Amino acid sequence: MPNAKEIETIMMAAKQGNAEAQKNLGKCYYDGNGVEHNYEKAVEWYKKAAEQGYAPAINSLGVCYNLGRGVEKNSHKAVECFAKSAEEGEIKALYNLGINLFYGEGVDENKEKAVELLIKASESGFAPALTKLGSCYLFGEGITKNDDLAVKYLSKAAEQGHPSGLLILGSCYENGIGVEQDFVHAKECLKKAAAKGSTLAQLRLGSYYFRGVRVKQNFKKAMEWFRKAAEQGDDGAQNMLGHCYEHGLGIEQDYETAVKWYEKAAQQGNIFALTSLGVCYEYGCGVHQNSEMAFVWYMKAAEKGDKVCQTLVGVCYESGEGISKDYDKAIEWYKKAADQGYSKAQLNLGVCYYYGKGVRKNHKTAVKWFRLAAKQGEDDAQFNLAGCYEHGAGVTKNYEKASEWYAKAAEQGNEDAEEALRRMIKMQKH
Repeated sequence: MPNAKEIETIMMAAKQGNAEAQKNLGKCYYDGNGVEHNYEKAVEWYKKAAEQGYAPAINSLGVCYNLGRGVEKNSHKAVECFAKSAEEGEIKALYNLGINLFYGEGVDENKEKAVELLIKASESGFAPALTKLGSCYLFGEGITKNDDLAVKYLSKAAEQGHPSGLLILGSCYENGIGVEQDFVHAKECLKKAAAKGSTLAQLRLGSYYFRGVRVKQNFKKAMEWFRKAAEQGDDGAQNMLGHCYEHGLGIEQDYETAVKWYEKAAQQGNIFALTSLGVCYEYGCGVHQNSEMAFVWYMKAAEKGDKVCQTLVGVCYESGEGISKDYDKAIEWYKKAADQGYSKAQLNLGVCYYYGKGVRKNHKTAVKWFRLAAKQGEDDAQFNLAGCYEHGAGVTKNYEKASEWYAKAAEQGNEDAEEALRRMIKMQKH
């Protein structure tokens, strides 16, 4: 970071019209190095240098347009800047233009042309270009899949300590893609990427220690890596950190701190954190018990398609917990989750059809949903299906099948099923 005297020197040169100094001053404002962070001022100085045809500044201006920092987001203008800068030989611009072509940002998607530009940019050893080119070879995007070349380019990027290059190369070693499988080397790559600040690598390392994959299970070490990624804003790590605090894994149990991290992750839309927050409010863990707030968080996750929370929203509507009782809406949310194959939703939907809650009573349809859930091992559904066979509700009465399903539920410790099975055995003896 430049000191005050160096900033003064850069600023003086920039005001005198030195294009390189103008670009450097813009970069200082962009990063907040030595001056107050200010994207608008960064753009102002980038433009001054760009007007003089200074290629690095033109590229930096393109980045601002691409990300909408200091200016209104405009991918088309970004591409124009990248193309103009690339013509002057700016490697970073060549790479940026390739990336926009690859994803169709501000220009028609053209992965083949993108790869051509990435090859040119990689010839100078530019690590991001080497990493992306390696990825293209790995997945066969824009070029014929070639694992050997993928590893070649990823290794070159990794040698420069490029975090993404190290991360992907580690995956290659872990899975034996383009190289002989080597878990030790994979772990080394992952650790190097994590040390460079890669949140993906930090999260993955934390997950390895959490689950005991490739390493001895160690919740404390898992926590350390989750925290590093969480503090950089990674929502997955924030959720896992909350989980560790909630359950006292690797650290003393602390519900309030768990809620703090769940909230950070939930603000980014993390479904697991949204669900966990709902549970915390439902049972009063780390917060005052509040059914209405529990429903709010469950609904946020449900609207994102989470089948567990769709079921919980259905339960809230059916029971009137946290929201006014509404059987029609309960059915609506159970159906969404049931259609995704979630057994608990299928069970609840079956119960609604059996008793006519929110729908017209229909034992045949109830049996359909009970059967789907029962086949997935849902013991209450197995018990209910057995009851339908015992009493001939929605199916032909069949004591043998009733006993069969009671037995399946009883094997899972369902006490009602155990009692019913004893009753069926007595009946069959008589």
